[in-house]
Amino acid sequence: MRQSRGADPLPQLESSAQAHGATTRCASTADLWITEASAALGIIDGVTTNPSLLAKEPGDFRQNLKKICDIVKGPVSGEVTATDFAGMLQQGHDIAKIDTHMVVKVPLTKDGIRACKALAG
Repeated sequence: MRQSRGADPLPQLESSAQAHGATTRCASTADLWITEASAALGIIDGVTTNPSLLAKEPGDFRQNLKKICDIVKGPVSGEVTATDFAGMLQQGHDIAKIDTHMVVKVPLTKDGIRACKALAG
């Protein structure tokens, strides 16, 4: 985990509406320091990542996703990089196994929609 960088650690936040009018505030980051600082302030409920954000961080992306889950104890998204149905399914299962808080993101393509349905079932 990084020490203070001298900059404000507040991440870009995304809000998503959920059932019964509740809102989830998710940081758009893979940075463990930003995640920890934001969680300590109580301003995030979860984290949304993507492959490019994860690639910027040192270490194995799976271990970093697990650390993020341990910090926020809320929804943490991990995105597949495969473009075919079978690859998305395999990667989706691997991402889901990281932690019970993981949410698998797939592209909005025909195969992505099929993979979403298969992963949800």
